[in-house]
Parts: sequence; C-alpha cells; structure tokens
Amino acid sequence: MNDKINILLLGDSTIVHITDRITSQLSDTANVIVSPSVRHSRNFIANLNNWMQTTEPTIVYFNCGLHDLSRDRATHEFTHYQTTNQQEVLRLYSSNLNSIINRFEKEVAIQHIIWGTITPVIDQWHHEKKTFDRQESDVVSFNETALKVAHTRGLLVHDRHQAVVDADIKQCLRPDGVHMTPQGLDILATSTVHAIHDVISQ
Repeated sequence: MNDKINILLLGDSTIVHITDRITSQLSDTANVIVSPSVRHSRNFIANLNNWMQTTEPTIVYFNCGLHDLSRDRATHEFTHYQTTNQQEVLRLYSSNLNSIINRFEKEVAIQHIIWGTITPVIDQWHHEKKTFDRQESDVVSFNETALKVAHTRGLLVHDRHQAVVDADIKQCLRPDGVHMTPQGLDILATSTVHAIHDVISQ
C-alpha cells in the first residue's frame, strides 16, 4: 500500500532543476511530479489542464515570473507583453496568477497550494551574458504583486528569494545572473523541502 502523498511542482527552471534533490529528500513521504518549465504565466495557463491530468496532487507548489519580467534590450518592452508599462504588465500578471489559482481550486484532491517567490537576478551579470535583460527591481515588483495575490487567496508562501539572498546571491547564481549554481540549487531544494514539510506536518 502506498501511503505517500502526491506533490505537483509547477514552475520555471529554478524548480525543474531541483526536482531530483526534492524527490530524494521527500522519498519516504511523497511522490513528486514535475511539469516541464512553465515559462511565463500565459504559457502556464495554456498548458495547465494538461499538466493537471498527470496526477491527483495533495499539494501543489508553483512559481512563475522570471520569464514574465524579461525585457527586450532595444525597446525595453516586457518581452511577453509588448509594452514598457510596468503597471499594466503587473495587472495582467496578477490576473494570470488568479486564473491559475482558480484552476487549482477546482481540484478536490488539492489540500494545500504553496507559492514560491521569484528568485533574484544580478542585472550586470545577466546583461553581459544574455541578449535580453532582467532586472532585480522588476523581480521585487513582481514578487510584491504575487504576494498580494497569494495573501488575498490564502496561499502558503515560500520565500525562495530570501533564501537565496541569505545564502549569498553571488555564490548561488551562475555567471548569467539568473540560473543557479550547484550550491544555489542545494539551497533552493532544501528550503523548498522545509516549506513542504511544514505543510505536511500540519
């Protein structure tokens, strides 16, 4: 008899790349299922029904935002929104997050929804290695918007951003200023497992 709970991880590469670590640490208590990278929030919505059909999760842990906040270097437009108007983009991002949560809440099996905050970026490193830009100031604004949604909807919050900051951003991020080093992945995985354990033990 399998008494393990099902945990569905939905997020960008910062979640996909720690799945093996999370699976190992939760092997005695949970079956961990992960989607491909959700990329930006509109892509998340477009593919969510397919991802939800893979399992009946008790816990959903989700994140998105790093792709939503990417900017075209020449025009400074948010790449997936074709505008430089941050407030308009944040309004759409908030609406998309609410749509995602609405879909989760249709699933009877889901008992807990955890939101993981967007991890930090180092602007200069990112600018030197990428052909488009991400800015820490946008990370802060998107996290503030997402936290308002999470608190309004009664979600549990795991502050991944703070976990990386506390562990030393420059040690956690690769030279591209956004992806995680092995140390960063270890920090994120352990922190995520602690957040999930807190939910399981309730």
